[in-house]
Amino acid sequence: MSKLKVVVIDDSIIFRKFVRDALEGISGIEVVGIASDGLQGLEKVRRLQPDMVTLDVEMPNMDGITFLRHLKQEKIFTKVVMLSSITEAGAKVTLDALNEGAFDFIAKPNAQNLELNLSILKNALQVRVEAIRASLGNVSQASSSSLSKQETARVPVAAVAKPLIKSSLGKQPAAVVTIGISTGGPQALRTMIPMLPAKLSVPMLIVQHMPPVFTKSMAQSLDAVTQNKVQEAQHGEQVLAGHIYIAPGGKQMRIKKDVDRVFIEITDDPPENSCKPAVDYLFRSVLDCYGNRTLGVIMTGMGNDGTAASRMIVQGGGRLLAQDAASCTVYGMPRMITEEGIIEESVPLDKMAAAITSRIHS
Repeated sequence: MSKLKVVVIDDSIIFRKFVRDALEGISGIEVVGIASDGLQGLEKVRRLQPDMVTLDVEMPNMDGITFLRHLKQEKIFTKVVMLSSITEAGAKVTLDALNEGAFDFIAKPNAQNLELNLSILKNALQVRVEAIRASLGNVSQASSSSLSKQETARVPVAAVAKPLIKSSLGKQPAAVVTIGISTGGPQALRTMIPMLPAKLSVPMLIVQHMPPVFTKSMAQSLDAVTQNKVQEAQHGEQVLAGHIYIAPGGKQMRIKKDVDRVFIEITDDPPENSCKPAVDYLFRSVLDCYGNRTLGVIMTGMGNDGTAASRMIVQGGGRLLAQDAASCTVYGMPRMITEEGIIEESVPLDKMAAAITSRIHS
């Protein structure tokens, strides 16, 4: 297996060394360049053609957002991982970076112990390295002869689905939509949610794998681009049609039914599938409340969170969609349920809103 080439860009000499040390503790990584600002970093990316860049936002000469815009303009498809401060301002600029094409982000560790911070950063980078390797490995052999190395890195191979476990014929219209999503999620949701009809006739509940603070900023960002109400979910509030609820980062979200009222519970229950919030945790509760009128949707992301509860939704008579390979940033979570044959349809991102809407009305 060839080494993943990485360029580290940060204006702090101390943090550059910190990131480099963390990366060099990961097998299969080669740090090929270091830069102190976006301008220097851009020159190194052009020359070295790395697979991955770690990027700070606030830097002299050229900041991280401008750097990302240059990559987009020059059609350089290097995977960029942002290193972000856990503040409201840091969360907002991180969402801006994701919308400008960053692959993912890591919240800068803030433990008092330097050794613990290094371990936290290394583990977080390891997850992103695995996701990037997965995305670079999902290359269409049919297309590779006509595309550059950087371009083919963005074209996943479609999974071979088994026959569907249950036919979609005769199923009830969905009374709720619940979505599990991870790496690439903020960009995908920003594409899909504005395409939903105004005043959605059912509620939508979403688990996006994110740390605290970031989910609130994401909800505010999405609320600005749709006529439906998007909000970070609050404990005890009623689940209403036309509202889109984002699970708070660092907490678990589930729903419960009390006579004719469905309401949200935010808990501090343990992680599932190493995730908090976890898709399985939410999906099980949605199925308990809505039964065969549940529509589950698994979108871009790495790992298998949501797979077990997706099976339960289908076994309970509900419906299930997956984002297709070609439109995923990382085709991990959707691949799991697609290859099991438990989905009704594999849907491109730009068609997902229409696919969801059609199942609400039929």
